[in-house]
Amino acid sequence: MLAKTDPAVAIAEGDRSYGHREHIEQLVEDCLEELDPPDELLEPGDRVLVKPNWALDLDPDLDEDEPQPWEHKITHPAIIEATVRWAAKQLNGNGSILIADAPRVPTPFSVIDEMTGLSKIPGRCAADFPGVVISLADYRTAGGSGPEGDPTGLSEVALGEASEFDGLRLPKAYLQAGQVYRFWRSALSADVLINLPKLKTHSKLGLTGALHNVLGLLDDRGALPMNPLAVDETNADLEEEDLDDRLISWLRRKFRHSRLVQRLLLRSRQALNEKEATPEKHESWHGNDLFWRLVLDLNKALFYYDGQGERRTRPLRSLHLIDAVIGGEGNGPVHSDAKPSGILMAGTHPLAVDCAAAELMGFDWRKIRLLRNAFRARQLPLAEFAPEDMRCISEHPPWDGPLEEFSDPVEYHPHDGWWGDIEKEMAEENAGQN
Repeated sequence: MLAKTDPAVAIAEGDRSYGHREHIEQLVEDCLEELDPPDELLEPGDRVLVKPNWALDLDPDLDEDEPQPWEHKITHPAIIEATVRWAAKQLNGNGSILIADAPRVPTPFSVIDEMTGLSKIPGRCAADFPGVVISLADYRTAGGSGPEGDPTGLSEVALGEASEFDGLRLPKAYLQAGQVYRFWRSALSADVLINLPKLKTHSKLGLTGALHNVLGLLDDRGALPMNPLAVDETNADLEEEDLDDRLISWLRRKFRHSRLVQRLLLRSRQALNEKEATPEKHESWHGNDLFWRLVLDLNKALFYYDGQGERRTRPLRSLHLIDAVIGGEGNGPVHSDAKPSGILMAGTHPLAVDCAAAELMGFDWRKIRLLRNAFRARQLPLAEFAPEDMRCISEHPPWDGPLEEFSDPVEYHPHDGWWGDIEKEMAEENAGQN
């Protein structure tokens, strides 16, 4: 059962840094005021799950004593705290807020906490909102904030014929795809999901936003389908680039502000690809036909099933706020480059929020399989609205109105495997040449 939602997305602009906490708090308030979510989104007594992105993979080659950049890779704690405070007000002294993630990265939570101060958020907020139980957890069984993962256990969801993998011929490694997904029970038992993704480019999806951020609610992702060839992921040749690829990638970043050089490099790469094998040799490209299916399956499970693995009798209410104060561009999500944008986006439907995010990045959302196919799901549909119903709310006129008329994007550089295939301008140029 889906909650009735308005496919509107609010876009608020502010500082392009996190230096002033009061400015971040104001940005969150401004964005939510523009969105004006319904009063029934949050009610006293609700169990609220706040799901940030803590997928921080530190560079092992850097000096341990040298501070590593992280603000463009994970949801900033100032965004998390401001959102928790907003939610606590709505609960009016009765309810609970759990801040949780389970990122599949080797960086222990203790290291992330030392850099960000995440563990201090519950105490500060609880002191100002008595009666609201506020807690924080990293549910990884290894490297998390506790040794056992979610203490309430796991919930299993079997999608069967409703899975996006149903009827697809899969390699042996993925034969169980879509049959059973194991979520942290706290996730499926929540009354309200407040989803706080970080806006970044993504090697397998094009971008990471609200739909992809729910991946961190799963228990074990080791055998989930991501690589189209289902080869042994320990094979170092999978993601290895040849000299031409590395040179073009370096030049692309060196001359990132020159449209002429960018076009010349793109033509050079296209000419090289005509003589060589297609990018199907690895998973990080726009033709990955598996990962989007996985992400849509997880959202179906989350929005249609409860903590007992049964179909919901009451819909999960949700709010999605994308942190793009400093986003990530280039070879994301792990190796992204910082993109100061000064933006926060909010909506009550993850698909509408992600489509707006793609347009903001300068991408054509219809060129991204995850977003295009989300409108085509026949069983357990995720969208009860048409693409032309999506609209944006913003004080910046080019961003205010129907999404189809969106203009003046921030322009993020996509991942190398997506470069030249999803940018709005590039896509239109290529279509005109074919």
